[in-house]
Amino acid sequence: MQKFIITLLVAILTGMQLLVAAAGTETVPLQFLLVNDFHGHLRSETEAPGAAKLAATIEELRGKNPEGTVLLGGGDMFSGTLDSNEFRGRPAIELMNALHFDGDVAGNHIFDFNRAVIARQALWAHFPLIAANIQDGTGKTAAPFVPGVLLERDGVRIGVVGLVTMDTPEKASKKNMQGLTFVDPVPAAAAAIRTLQQQGAQLIVLLVHMSTYQNRAGTITGGEIMPILAQLPEVDVVLSGHSHQVVAGTVQVRGKTIPVVQSGWAGNNVALVRVQYDREQHKLLQAEPLIVRTATATGKLSEPLATRLQGYLTAVDKKYHTPLAVNDQDLPYERRSIEERACADVLLDLVRQKAGARVALCNGGGFRTGLARGQVTLADVLKVWPFKDDLYLADISGRVLKAAVTNGLETNERGLLRFSGLKVVGRVNGPAAGRISSITFSDGTPVEDNRDYKVVLNEFMLNGGDGYTMFQQARNRVQLGGEVSYVKKALQQMGRISYQLDDRLTITNAAEAAAARQ
Repeated sequence: MQKFIITLLVAILTGMQLLVAAAGTETVPLQFLLVNDFHGHLRSETEAPGAAKLAATIEELRGKNPEGTVLLGGGDMFSGTLDSNEFRGRPAIELMNALHFDGDVAGNHIFDFNRAVIARQALWAHFPLIAANIQDGTGKTAAPFVPGVLLERDGVRIGVVGLVTMDTPEKASKKNMQGLTFVDPVPAAAAAIRTLQQQGAQLIVLLVHMSTYQNRAGTITGGEIMPILAQLPEVDVVLSGHSHQVVAGTVQVRGKTIPVVQSGWAGNNVALVRVQYDREQHKLLQAEPLIVRTATATGKLSEPLATRLQGYLTAVDKKYHTPLAVNDQDLPYERRSIEERACADVLLDLVRQKAGARVALCNGGGFRTGLARGQVTLADVLKVWPFKDDLYLADISGRVLKAAVTNGLETNERGLLRFSGLKVVGRVNGPAAGRISSITFSDGTPVEDNRDYKVVLNEFMLNGGDGYTMFQQARNRVQLGGEVSYVKKALQQMGRISYQLDDRLTITNAAEAAAARQ
């Protein structure tokens, strides 16, 4: 009898241990990895660690929870460097395929490519392109995009819904968006969430190409995404892109704590959110947002992938590294900076002179970096001006020209207007009516409202991109050819770049503007 009691007690204790163990399995560790705004930075360079370091970081993080990892792209992954642009984004897509991305939200720069190329990109990709708020003429999600995707990790069903910034129609090439409508993201996301929940989604991740920011106190803001979150109570995690900022924290929405991350840009970091999901309560018990730098990672790409990517890089080097001219000094550029504009000044001077125009204009975001001292190759030009837009010569009135300069005096994401042939004194930001104090041509001649002038500008601005809708009034438009090929010929004719900073732009509230960028 005593032996039977002991056996029974052992059985009861064993059963209790099994129940405790089973109860422990109700909490599932998951992690969401994010890379946003990679912009095709495959090479290891000053501004980007390169594909190998990014891959090594992702694989190390995945190895810590292989059954519970979701890897997503935050948009603008394919275009931005010559290495990727030359092959319509395919090198970046092949890297993402090899790293087993689970999805990528559409970014505004996906429309650097036309619809036929985007369709091919979707075929090359082993992951879906997600965007719930892009519709076609029938009111359905425009192909090849999908509104959301259902994933399963360690028995937990995860719904991922994608949204692209509603600034896209203004920021992207209009000819590549013909037939598309960018609809209110709230009902579009809500409908996608309902569909995923009907399919069994227990957890909702909102993957957005919409800017977020984080100040030194840790407060996260985002003028576009935060109002959306307030209307989508089902969202558990937010993964963001677009502003190129590093963000890792939480926001409180309707008493709910939501982790929000953004990884920066160019593969410099991987953002992640580690969570504990409670199966019984169907909610997150805790969430840990983190940023992991990639620069110190060690590791190599797999031999087949390394060989494949190197083939792309070698082809680019062979085609684009013939010297065009010699540059006497470093020419910096930053799209929102008043001082770091030398590279844009030089190239627009070249364009204006070659076109025989009175003025040359370019949106601040049209330039991406500066020119280093030494030999300048076509590859260098394409790093500066990567979008291969067309240039046009057009008749534009003085009144429209002044309106364009007023629109361009803003230190926001799109950047300050860059120009040649003008002298402008004014304020940045603030009410439009008070921005320009003085505007003349370079020789001091006044700009007359009712007189037309020959102006050279890109197709993006001519079609109203970045708010330059006043150019719809431009007349006698003449296509000059692609920006890059035009500048290539101008550099070859010049042979040497010798630049002196001038006073074409004087900002009267420069200190205030600089503080606003911090």
